[in-house]
Amino acid sequence: MVLGHTGSLTFFYSDDKGWGYKIDIVKRVKIFDTDGKDKANVTLVLYDPVHGSKREAYAGLRGATYNLLEGKMEKTKLENKEIFAKRLSDYRVKVSFTMPNVKEGSVIEYKYTINSNYITNLYEWHFQEDMPTRFSEFDYRIPEFFNYRESQVGSILTLDREVKNTGEQFTYHWETLPRAGQNPERRTSILDSDSKWTRSAARNVPALVDEPFMNNRPNLPARLEFQLMSFQMPGGKFNPVASSYEVFNK
Repeated sequence: MVLGHTGSLTFFYSDDKGWGYKIDIVKRVKIFDTDGKDKANVTLVLYDPVHGSKREAYAGLRGATYNLLEGKMEKTKLENKEIFAKRLSDYRVKVSFTMPNVKEGSVIEYKYTINSNYITNLYEWHFQEDMPTRFSEFDYRIPEFFNYRESQVGSILTLDREVKNTGEQFTYHWETLPRAGQNPERRTSILDSDSKWTRSAARNVPALVDEPFMNNRPNLPARLEFQLMSFQMPGGKFNPVASSYEVFNK
C-alpha cells in the first residue's frame, strides 16, 4: 500500500536556459508480505533527448527502508552505488534502484527532485496505481504569465482542492548598452508574479486492477495532466502555444 505520495511543483528562471520547473516528490510504501517485495524495485523514466535543449533530470535521490525489530526501528539507507541510469531510446532515460533490506512489514521511503525546462507539458501526477493508496497530494504554483489547461482524467475520483493566489519573485540579469570606451554593465532585476497555487489531494484510492480485454490501461489511472495553452510576459505580446481544432483541421 502507498501510505503517502506527495509532490510540490514550482517554477524557476535561469538566464541561460530560460523558464523551467522543479517538482519535489516523496513516496512511502508499506510492504505487507513477500508478494509485495517487488515494489522495492523502483523505476523512473525521464525525458532526456540526445539532441535538443529541453529535458528532465533528477537530483537529490535518497531513500531508506524501515523495519521494526524487537520493538526498535532499524533504518537501512539506499546507497548511491545502488542507483543505475540506462538510456532506453534517443528520448528517454531510465533510472532504477532497489530499496535495501526489504522484508515482510517493511516501510520504504524515497524522495527526489525532477528539474525540467520542458514546460509545454508539466509533470503528470498519478493519484492511482496498481496498489491501494492511503494518501496522495500534489500542489503546484504557476506564475501568472503562463496559462495551462489542467485536466483530471482517468478513473473518476473526488479530489480535495484548495486554490489561492500567492506572490513570488523571479530574478534575472541583463546588460546595459556599452558607452564609448566603456564596458557594458551587468544589472539585476526582479520580476513579480501574482501566481496561482493549487493543492489537490486524494484519500483511500483503490488499486487499479487488470480486467479481461483491457487494452487501454495507461489511460485509466486517475491523474492530472497539464498543457500550456499560451503565455505572455510583462510588456510582451500574447503567445498562443496549443493549437485549436480549427487550425488542426486547416
